[in-house]
Amino acid sequence: MSENILLVTDKETDLSSVIKKLSRENDKVSVISTKDLKKYLNNRNNDVVILHSENNENTFKLIELIKKTNTPIILALDNENPEFILQAYDNGIFDYFVLSDESYKIMIKLVNCFKFKIQNEIIETNKLFLDKFNSFDDKYDMYKLKYFKEIFPDLNEEYNVRNGYMCLLTLEEDTRTKISLNRLAGIIKKTIRKNDICAVSGKDLFYILLKNTNFEGAKCFIQKIQNYIGNEIKIRAGISKIGIQNFNVIQKNLKDSLEASLKNNEIYTSFTDSILTDDWLENNSNFANEKHYKLFKNAFDKKLNKVILPIFFRFQKEYSSKLKNVKINQYANNIECVFSLKDQFIHSELTIRFDGFTKLNIEISHTGLNTPETTKFEIPMNKFDEHNLIKFLKQLKNEHCTSKKEFENTD
Repeated sequence: MSENILLVTDKETDLSSVIKKLSRENDKVSVISTKDLKKYLNNRNNDVVILHSENNENTFKLIELIKKTNTPIILALDNENPEFILQAYDNGIFDYFVLSDESYKIMIKLVNCFKFKIQNEIIETNKLFLDKFNSFDDKYDMYKLKYFKEIFPDLNEEYNVRNGYMCLLTLEEDTRTKISLNRLAGIIKKTIRKNDICAVSGKDLFYILLKNTNFEGAKCFIQKIQNYIGNEIKIRAGISKIGIQNFNVIQKNLKDSLEASLKNNEIYTSFTDSILTDDWLENNSNFANEKHYKLFKNAFDKKLNKVILPIFFRFQKEYSSKLKNVKINQYANNIECVFSLKDQFIHSELTIRFDGFTKLNIEISHTGLNTPETTKFEIPMNKFDEHNLIKFLKQLKNEHCTSKKEFENTD
């Protein structure tokens, strides 16, 4: 019969009564000392390891050693020490009991351990199937975005998913040489809960689905990763509420939010928990009516989809071929639309924001030395068209190029 329970102790004689408590008809207990543990683990595997502890630091070293075998650990204590028990949980134990506990209590913890081991084996088997059909990224040990996207409609049938948030996370470009993306992926997996889901897109974009979480919880998750990495290495993230939205809508919210986070040097940005909330309805007494608000918002959505998005894409492609050594980015949503030109000297932006009523607030700004002042416009939405937008984009380009030449001449 296989030895499914391993008892690690240096006081076997003191544990004879406990060993009897552990013995069921189909169980077999092996007992070894702590000094023999490493050699034993190299040759055998068990369903559960019971580690007898004397509340010292060596216990944590033994826990780390056992964890490498993916075997659940139950800590056996002479007496309860709350602080030590909490540390042991942080280090990776599954459960604990005190030697004076009644037999049935110890047996319940053991049975739960066996169930946990079986569940892990099922998960590992499922991962093998995912690997076989190329659904899993071997490098990062995460789902591939393509398959995550395909299964998302089924996932979003769950209340815990609809009641959650999704994050799109990457490293700030200037710090990518300071940390491997493998390490970042490892930190993400260590930080999430077991029922959260991670997917990877390309080499450096990580999608994290946080179930049953509010906006504060999502922010806390991002901050926790940043704290883990340290302040010298900057992460950037977009955050989006899930709700009943389809994946394409969520993905656009995430990408736009991430782009804003990168642009503004902020750790995270969310366009689903930002401006344009129902507060606007309360602050506009003349139009404090949701029907009016939806009417104006629908009008802006038409401008967004028929004018702003097509022109932004067209000019991004055009300027990419004309402007050398200039990084061109753009994003557009119903919160803000930004077209950005950035080189080593000047950062220029065209920003369009809907005021929630009948007007668009437009701003052309430049940062860097010898740059023109910020220009602001206010245009009625019904008069904003393709010609206006092209004029603003050309102004942005001309002012950027002029400022760059002046900068180079003074330099």
